[in-house]
Amino acid sequence: MNSSNHTSINLINHTVMSVLQHSVATGDKRTLLSLGVNHESVEKLEKLSHSGQHIIGRAIAPIIQIDNRALSLNIQHTINSEKESEYIIQMILADAPLSVLMINFGMQLKEFNEQRRKLGMETTKPGRPRDPEINRAPQALIRRLEEWILTHNTSDIKADTELLISLSDTYKLGIREILGYHAILLKELS
Repeated sequence: MNSSNHTSINLINHTVMSVLQHSVATGDKRTLLSLGVNHESVEKLEKLSHSGQHIIGRAIAPIIQIDNRALSLNIQHTINSEKESEYIIQMILADAPLSVLMINFGMQLKEFNEQRRKLGMETTKPGRPRDPEINRAPQALIRRLEEWILTHNTSDIKADTELLISLSDTYKLGIREILGYHAILLKELS
């Protein structure tokens, strides 16, 4: 254990013991119980003198440890949250409409516009954008979208965020425009 961790643990132990001693001195059983001290130990602590409580404090100090399983779960949750935030930013920068972010991340209009503002983009205007001109679309993109439509039972490509990001990166088009081409092809193939 490095010096910094040891100092931090000592500080935590000292804080917990100060709260413990104060709670015993003032008869604050509720705080003692919230610290995880059981009823039997609370009764015994009440009988100890101040110096006895101090000795107990030094004795249990090494008992306070990091729950590495809980820490690992918290770290993984934070990593996942950061990845999701980065993905949302990537989607917004690729001009994904609110409907895509709402379906995949539960994002609402206020948050969507706030994110766009933070990224230096205009906020969205209500309504559907006009369809792009299909004859201006790259033929390879048209083939990929047709293939997707023919191989998927659902016609909602909005849930396939990885594909949308990939198409946006590959063809240097906004997701909104790609969805427009998808909508045109869906009508043509129906």
